[in-house]
Amino acid sequence: MKITLYTEKGCTHCITVKGMLKKMLPEFGIEYSSTVSEVDIGSSEVLAELMMMGAESVPVVVVGSESLFGPSVLDEGSLRRIIEASLGALKGQGE
Repeated sequence: MKITLYTEKGCTHCITVKGMLKKMLPEFGIEYSSTVSEVDIGSSEVLAELMMMGAESVPVVVVGSESLFGPSVLDEGSLRRIIEASLGALKGQGE
């Protein structure tokens, strides 16, 4: 299982969330580079994906069937909770 991080160039909130993930994932024994797929919202297909999720802006973090966007994506506790809920799958123990 991967974590998907939807971003946009120049987005300061995207940079903040990326930094939180880079700091947090090693605490769980997970490498950022092998676990996080960064997706730029530069295409209409990606924008359509976000709209189907109900997200109106980036950053958006998707872990399994859970997604965080809006103010909650900037809350480290919320981010930590969805990672912990999917920890087994993120470490390769299933999906």
